Amino acid sequence: MNGLQPAKKFPNLPKLIDSLHTLGFKVGIYSSPGSNTCVLLPGSLGHESQDAEYFCSLKADLVKYDWCGYQAVYDSLLKTNQFSPEELAKAPYAKLGALLSACNQDNFYMLCQYGNNDVWKWGRSVGGHAWRTTTDIQDNWWSMSNIVGFRQAGLEVYAGHNGWNDMDHLRMGYSQPFPFTKKTELTAHEQYTQVSLWALLNSPLIISMHMDSIDAFTLQLLKNHEVLSMHQDPLGIQGRRVFKNIWQEIWTKQLSYG
Repeated sequence: MNGLQPAKKFPNLPKLIDSLHTLGFKVGIYSSPGSNTCVLLPGSLGHESQDAEYFCSLKADLVKYDWCGYQAVYDSLLKTNQFSPEELAKAPYAKLGALLSACNQDNFYMLCQYGNNDVWKWGRSVGGHAWRTTTDIQDNWWSMSNIVGFRQAGLEVYAGHNGWNDMDHLRMGYSQPFPFTKKTELTAHEQYTQVSLWALLNSPLIISMHMDSIDAFTLQLLKNHEVLSMHQDPLGIQGRRVFKNIWQEIWTKQLSYG
């Protein structure tokens, strides 16, 4: 078995990753516990040990394990009544988590189940460092604001050092859909709000955009040292909601300097 192969655009993946590391970047690798990924490329089902060894050999800093290809497996096994929904949800993530841990290198393991199966309650126990608490974010204010307002309150008790609630990526600059030619529909103020809320709630700050087309506004927004300082506060306490009515919410976060 040859295992996973890099795309033709990246014929020498180890050299590419080494060069990115030299430039100070972190590098992520993506797979699914199913037989295919969300874009129908090969997943890791039945090849977990082989793939984990490959990810570790590449010195990947982040490994994201995305549910989509596993849904059919989950549904089929659930019908047998031999396993509980939680057992089936945890099993593949625990398997890869143990394999990644065994390679004894520093990597960030992201679990993605679209906010299902109460993943925040057990994500840390399977080796996860972040777990998605939401469906996929869309490029509009309704999606971004409702991810926070409808899904995050109360989840702060599960977050802390080495385990974070993930609200999906930041929508700014030129981003999806491919080929990265569509500028975000969020206004400047809405982008300020998203970055601030993601920092307040300690969500991983991951952008999905074309780096070659980054504009000055986006760059300065991402480099705001006060917001980043709040996100990286040593206490690692996630913000929580303290007030809500039909029009407004107030969120607060305890910081190390009071």
